Amino acid sequence: MIKFTKHAEEKLKERGITKEEVIDVITNPDDVLFDTIKGNLVAIRKVNDYYLIVIYTPTKPIRVVSALVTSKLNIVENRVKRGEMGESMKVRYDPEADILYIFVKEGKVRDTEEIDEDLFVEYDEKGNIVGIEIWQAGKYVVSEILKSLKFAKNVKV
Repeated sequence: MIKFTKHAEEKLKERGITKEEVIDVITNPDDVLFDTIKGNLVAIRKVNDYYLIVIYTPTKPIRVVSALVTSKLNIVENRVKRGEMGESMKVRYDPEADILYIFVKEGKVRDTEEIDEDLFVEYDEKGNIVGIEIWQAGKYVVSEILKSLKFAKNVKV
């Protein structure tokens, strides 16, 4: 299940964004960035002549923190320039091991921290996040997204 913070629900209502749109951006983004300050994921998707930006946690369950609508990506571009957001990430999923690995940035891993059961964050020698590893990803990530999609209109799972 994807949960929404009180702040996110208020902002969705104020900005005329539906939960179904948010779930669609999370499951079918044009790009995903990593917020190196807060540790959140930032999914971006172009919809007609604007961008829908969704900020959410990489935890289980996924927690939507906020969502924005903008005609320009300067909000994101400025944060990338300041080093507050990582470049586009690569994701690798091993179905045999059921492990999802998110490559945040290039670097040698010097430390690994267990954030939650089956959720690990890897750091380089400077303390920057290099990657995120999610064990039992099918159970925690894929199944949660599929459960949320069942409540979305016009979506067949």
